[in-house]
Amino acid sequence: MTAAQWRQGLNGLLGGYLSPKAKFAIKVSLSLTLAYIIPMAFGWSQPSTAAMTVMLIVATGGMRESLLKGTYRVIGTLIGMVIGVGLIILLSGHTALYFLAVSLVVAIVFYIYRCCQGDNTVFMLTGVMVMMSYNGGDFDGSLLYGIERAYMTTFGIVVYTLIGSFIWPTKPSLNIRQTVTTLSEDYCQLFSTLRQSSANDKARAQLAAIVSKTEALQQQLITMRADAGEANALRKHWQMIAQHYQDISSRLTNVMDVSQQHNSASHLPGEQHLLDIIESQLSAIHSCWQGGQQKVDAIDRQTDQQQWQTLPHFEAAQRIARGEWLASFSQLLSALNQTVLSLNSGDQHFDYQPRSKAASFIWLDRESFKLGAMAFITYWLAHSLWFFFNPPGGYSFVTFATMFVPLVGFTPIKPKLLFLLFTFAFLFAGLAYVFILPGLSHWSGLFIFIFVYAFIGFYLLPGPVTMFFLLGLFVLGIDNQMQYNFAVILTVMLMLYLAVSVLFITTYLPFNSKPEYLYRSMRQRFFAAANVVLRYQGKSLNHWQKKHLTYAASACVRLNHKMKTWSASIDYSYFTELDQQSINELNESMAILSGRLQLLMQRRESFNNNRLIQHIRQSSDENFLQELCAPLRHSVSRQISTDSKLLWPVYEQKINALLAPLDWSIYNKQEIAEFYLGINLYKNIMSSLMLCDQRIDHVNWTELSQSRF
Repeated sequence: MTAAQWRQGLNGLLGGYLSPKAKFAIKVSLSLTLAYIIPMAFGWSQPSTAAMTVMLIVATGGMRESLLKGTYRVIGTLIGMVIGVGLIILLSGHTALYFLAVSLVVAIVFYIYRCCQGDNTVFMLTGVMVMMSYNGGDFDGSLLYGIERAYMTTFGIVVYTLIGSFIWPTKPSLNIRQTVTTLSEDYCQLFSTLRQSSANDKARAQLAAIVSKTEALQQQLITMRADAGEANALRKHWQMIAQHYQDISSRLTNVMDVSQQHNSASHLPGEQHLLDIIESQLSAIHSCWQGGQQKVDAIDRQTDQQQWQTLPHFEAAQRIARGEWLASFSQLLSALNQTVLSLNSGDQHFDYQPRSKAASFIWLDRESFKLGAMAFITYWLAHSLWFFFNPPGGYSFVTFATMFVPLVGFTPIKPKLLFLLFTFAFLFAGLAYVFILPGLSHWSGLFIFIFVYAFIGFYLLPGPVTMFFLLGLFVLGIDNQMQYNFAVILTVMLMLYLAVSVLFITTYLPFNSKPEYLYRSMRQRFFAAANVVLRYQGKSLNHWQKKHLTYAASACVRLNHKMKTWSASIDYSYFTELDQQSINELNESMAILSGRLQLLMQRRESFNNNRLIQHIRQSSDENFLQELCAPLRHSVSRQISTDSKLLWPVYEQKINALLAPLDWSIYNKQEIAEFYLGINLYKNIMSSLMLCDQRIDHVNWTELSQSRF
């Protein structure tokens, strides 16, 4: 048997009865233990640095390992070492300038860390390495000290990468395929539920879960870009698959009830048959993900132009939009079906029409700027405490306080939670220091102790929270030559408590990161971005205005996702009159508005090239949507008092007045159909704005604005 076959058999034997969570905990615990034990066996200095590197990578990046990612992390470490040592050499005679330069570099690196949408552990390691290069004022020995730190950090990365790559390796193509197979089944169930007019609440719950899974699929695709192998060879297939599922999610969000919305089934003869075809397409796609070769042709529907002129304009627009939705949705499913078949066969001949790929960096995000500023402020606040009061740990106190910033800054993890985790970790470490470590006389016992300690943390605690529990392991100061002194570990504990105390200040001052504050702020920014999208429609834009429009459209999607995250983090028990259901309903209505704005962006160019639409735009004011949207940024009560039942007849009359003098014969069928699609889309956007206004009124914004600690 070859080495690969032996490894595969061993992995299968050991991992056949273990859950993915247990496999993850075993892999990272083994990585951390080896990164600690091997340097001790060779007598290298600072063995804890390598183990802490493993802990830091897992806390910030998860178990996303590959040789290529490991190489990038080594490069990031070396860059941090070069910058850190370079600043020491250049500014050795100007201590104040050196610390200012370090604080600026760390702030910039942590800003980039937050902007990065992929594996951002590279930038975390770079920033930490810049700070760790300082040797307590010994500028003469800084070069060797920085090299030692970089060497041990690199060693930790290598151990982590090798363990993760060869023991139960995660295969990106297999993982994403399993994700999409489950997602395709969810879409089949959702579409079946949507056809039941009495299952709206159930459909909304299913759709909310599917939208989250679709967003996770897009993030998984970004993560997969850095991996080599099959996933890289079929990158175009996966790019189009993720794009198609994103479009499907957006279209279903816009049409919550497929069979009953606006009573359109009575307007389109044979619609139930068309829905049956779409349902069979979804089933065929799910079958393809399971290895089948089934294919169902798309709907080719033609609308009778003669009937357009016999119907009221809103009814005609609704009917045409309904037919266009069915046809375009079916064509979208057909394209997805063909792409999956090409993926299964390895065929490169499929319809590859990508939009601009998801950005790897989002540079202008407000929270990213705040995180960089928070790192700068934390560094100097901790530095001032070090300079004036000389707390335990010296410069390490400054390093730890600043290193924690990306983990707690604008994340659900707060300093109060860190105090609880540290207390639990230190109690556990203190008991081990007194009752376990003195009895260990062989390396195997130490190996088991470190492995079990790490396994408990990685198995029981999620994500970044694990890091703060495992810091208790490093408090013990395990080394080849142990000197047991309980006062020493108490001093280290005090240093970490003080570092978290600094975060208590900088987490809330000068930038408030309470969930309710961020939710209010993001709601204002969402409607500001939506206002930009509506303001630029139908206008000739220069280069910067186009960039502004594109950024505002993407910001709507991003902010709505963040609002869902932060609304779930609000402590509703503190607010006696705040209803979580009203917050969730507002999030849902804003998601529908965001989806319709994305559809408006997709059709912007075709609308601008439509002669009929251009003629109508010259004769009418298109700012009515912007006027409805603008007050929603800061309103705390209902702004749109007109009932929609009274509003639509008024706009029907306005459309009649605009179209009365037109000569329809000069416009082709496509232009007329597109005009009615525009009417229906604008009506839907107006309905979404009115629904958002109504649900804003249901939220007690006064109570949500209360100050609390």
